Amino acid sequence: MAKLGNENGQMAVEFALVTPVLIVVGLVVFSLAQYLYLTNKFDHVCRQVIVVEGVSPQNDETQSSIDKHVEDLIKQHFIHKNIEVDVSSEYIDSNGKSRSYKSSPGIGALKKYTCHMTYHPVFSDITLSYASSHGPFDMNYSVEVVVDPYRGGVLV
Repeated sequence: MAKLGNENGQMAVEFALVTPVLIVVGLVVFSLAQYLYLTNKFDHVCRQVIVVEGVSPQNDETQSSIDKHVEDLIKQHFIHKNIEVDVSSEYIDSNGKSRSYKSSPGIGALKKYTCHMTYHPVFSDITLSYASSHGPFDMNYSVEVVVDPYRGGVLV
């Protein structure tokens, strides 16, 4: 019995259909691996910078300038353009409730720093001739560190 059709092109068609799927899966795995690496590094860098710089600021620095200084030091450790870093801090009492102080917080007040990282995956940028934006796949990660401002190098 004779064959009805030639199957020589079947492998080329299958390859053409599977290759784009494999490329997308590879890019997703690469972006996820990079995100995991960056969150690990971000966690370590935030804790180190806050213990070293956030606890013992200069005499004339305000709260917002201390946060900005810590944020700048954290950004220096990351050369990726697809990362945004934000740092905020607040004083808390021994029960963990937020406190606002008009002057020095006094002994016993703890300081909570919140470091927030937004990671834009490598291939999530959409650029057209008239507009550019990030894709919907931004990944966020936050680190909270509580320190005692009167005991340098001590995490609570």
